[in-house]
Parts: sequence; structure tokens; C-alpha cells
Amino acid sequence: MSPPTLPRALVYGARGSCPMYGAAYARYGGHTSCYSIETADGLLIVDAGTGILQLGAVLAQRAALPPITVLLTHVHLDHLTGLSMFRPILQSGVSITVLAPPSILPGWQQAVTTLIAPPYWPVALQHLGATVVLRDLPVAGSTIYGVKVSGLAIQHPQGGVSYRLEIGSRTLVIGTDREHGDAVADSAFLAFCRGVEVLVHDAQYTPAQLDTKRGWGHSSWEQAVDVAQAVGARRLILTSHDPNHTDEDIDALVQQAQQRFPNTQGAAEGLLVL
Repeated sequence: MSPPTLPRALVYGARGSCPMYGAAYARYGGHTSCYSIETADGLLIVDAGTGILQLGAVLAQRAALPPITVLLTHVHLDHLTGLSMFRPILQSGVSITVLAPPSILPGWQQAVTTLIAPPYWPVALQHLGATVVLRDLPVAGSTIYGVKVSGLAIQHPQGGVSYRLEIGSRTLVIGTDREHGDAVADSAFLAFCRGVEVLVHDAQYTPAQLDTKRGWGHSSWEQAVDVAQAVGARRLILTSHDPNHTDEDIDALVQQAQQRFPNTQGAAEGLLVL
């Protein structure tokens, strides 16, 4: 079998807030936030929720690991909890870089090292096996494994980052855990996403749920569609699925979104994004 064409971007986890398991969540998956973007030069991972465990299992089947960098959108547990059990991080001789912009997420490095250390985890991050480097990411942008990466502050409790990833002529924005409704932040986000090919956007709530979820840091499928239309996206992928939404519930949200933006899908584990 010939190797897959690179670059490629895949979903490994798209559940919001906490992982879910069982037949009702089988198609979209129950793992929390994790996306991979692989080029010929290395593997770029966005978020280290429980989905990163699946990615680690895939990497364990390879004879050699690519260079690995992890971008964090924020440090809430559902986006970080898988890092300590990511298979490559347990291997000696492996180097992994973890990045986030401190201007948006002040104290992010301390949050990571506090969580992956006693008493919250039995082994501290620096003793897991791999060499792990935590480094601040300039918001203005950086090129990693041939991918131009830029970040933008979004509305989310304690702060959050959306990432725009440019690979040649192809563009992807990952806008998980983003709350719509602040005029200044919304305008900045639209400018950030303008002309994007694939928009991965938070859609945790239904429009009817928004009134009781103000300040929780998430959007509805309707708001995701509004953004996709405004920025001229070619494809919209709804993500950060509510932990209480079953496959059938997500199907219903996607179908409603498709009435206004036909090229809409729900993020599902294993989905090829780019």
C-alpha cells in the first residue's frame, strides 16, 4: 500500500467538556479535543484531550516517529488530560514540543506542569520518558513543519486560542471552544477566518440553549454557519459536541446547518479534514 498523501489533517477527538462512551456516541466518537496535521516534515497536533490517546496508538504502529509539536487552544482539562498518557511522551529518546501564546494564555506552562505532577498525576512531566519542551508561541505566527501557524484570542473562560493553519494554498481554521456575541471579538475572528478553505467551528449548543449558556464559552450551529457564510469558507465542520448529544442529536444539528450551508459535516473521529 502506498503511503498517504501529505499534508493531511484528521480528527481524533471532537467531544466538548468530558469524554463519553457507549453505542449512542459511536459514530462521532466520545473523545475530547484533538486534531492532527501531518506534513512530510513532522506532526502538528492541536489539543491534547483524550483523543490524543488514539493518535498515540496509531503512532505506535510506525517504525519511527516524526517530529512532534502540540499546540494548545487552552488548558481546561478536556483539552489537556490526554497528554500524560500520549504514547510518544512515555518513550525515552523522543522529543516533543508543546506551544501556546502567553499573551492569550498567561501562565499556561505552569498549568501544564502543575497538572502533570503529583498529586494530580503520579509522575511529573519531565520524568515521563520523552524530552518535553514547553515554549511560548508568538501570536503573529510561526512556521512549523511547513505549516504557517497564527493564533487569535477568542471568547472563552480563562481565555482561548483559535489557530489558522496555512499549508501552501490550503487553509484550515480550528475555532473550537469559541463563544459568539462580543462585537469586537467577533469582528476580529471574521477577519482571521476570511477566505479559509475549511472552518472547524464550535457548535456545542442549539440556538435554543444559548440563553441559559451565556458565558460558558461555546457557540451554536447557527452561529457557526453565520461565520462560514461571512468568511467565504468552502467547508464547515461542527465540533466541540455537547457531551449529552448523541449521534442522532448531532445528525439533527448537522442537517439543520446543511439547509443554510450545504457543505457542513459534524466532526467525527477519523474524519479527514484537509
